[in-house]
Amino acid sequence: MNSVVPLLLFSFLHVAFGGSNLNQPTELKSENGLLEVTLTVADLQSIRGGKIAPAYNGEPIGPTLRVKPGDTLRVTLVNNLRPMTESERELYEYVQDPANEEANEANVTVIYNRLDASNGNVYNPTFGFWGLNLVNLHFHGAQFPPSIEQLDLALDGGESKTYTFEIAEDHEPGLFWYHNHVHGTTSHAYLANLYGFIVIEGTDSDIDQAPGIQRATE
Repeated sequence: MNSVVPLLLFSFLHVAFGGSNLNQPTELKSENGLLEVTLTVADLQSIRGGKIAPAYNGEPIGPTLRVKPGDTLRVTLVNNLRPMTESERELYEYVQDPANEEANEANVTVIYNRLDASNGNVYNPTFGFWGLNLVNLHFHGAQFPPSIEQLDLALDGGESKTYTFEIAEDHEPGLFWYHNHVHGTTSHAYLANLYGFIVIEGTDSDIDQAPGIQRATE
């Protein structure tokens, strides 16, 4: 049974991507201690033309960002999706107001998380699946200051924001990822592949220099 799952996954990927040539994400690497990237969010039609979903830079998955400890990473997020409707804007402003959360936390929770007020499930939200075009960025696993990410804020269609991170000299190397983190819309974003990877490389004193590992390829 355990061998069936990998086989099914391989078969799905083989069909979905038109054969054995799986496309790799675009890789962007820092130069002279700096990586500047623009991530533009806009609707993208699927390979077979049957689906339309938000994507970064017109690609099925966002670019892989490769940096080193001590580098500066500057990412500009541009939202080219449609702006919120008037009713969506009212809902967004309502949940952002601390006074409303204090007065009726349950109602704010229902609206913010797109829930059914009668039973709390996510299949038939009382106020609809509003705000799916709102975007922001969370750099998952990376040691970046939350004060710069500002996950309580979201960009509406036509808005943009630039994130600048100074990667610590002692930042651990590894594979991390970035993704949309607007509460209540993250599942929608994941299913749309609205994410990408960050590789923070090691230093000369890193385990990468150990015999065997040094000779290995990715």
